[in-house]
Amino acid sequence: MNIYTSYYAKVPKINIENYCLIRVSKSKPAWLDGILITGLPVLYPHWDLINDWKNGLITWDEYTERYLYQLSFINREEIIDRLHELSNGKDIILLCYESNDKHCHRHILADWLGYGVKELIL
Repeated sequence: MNIYTSYYAKVPKINIENYCLIRVSKSKPAWLDGILITGLPVLYPHWDLINDWKNGLITWDEYTERYLYQLSFINREEIIDRLHELSNGKDIILLCYESNDKHCHRHILADWLGYGVKELIL
């Protein structure tokens, strides 16, 4: 199983039959309602963290530190096992809204999972 990252706007370009789509944001665009995207709420960044970043109250390094702290309360092996169950042998794409390749929690998450950042290129 490989883990890739991408964002919702690219979903129409993805052959979704070949991937397991995992939402790592609290919501998803309404236009994706007909597409199966499984959410894992435990991985969503807390709203105060997102708001602090979007309002310029913290640096990216501080965001990273706080998100990793949030993840420190989660059993990584259980998450990896759950991803294997959900994927049913397919590669996984972690999805959120952010199109910025450098400043997105999905990259922090992929690193935390031990899979590194592999942005899906379409």
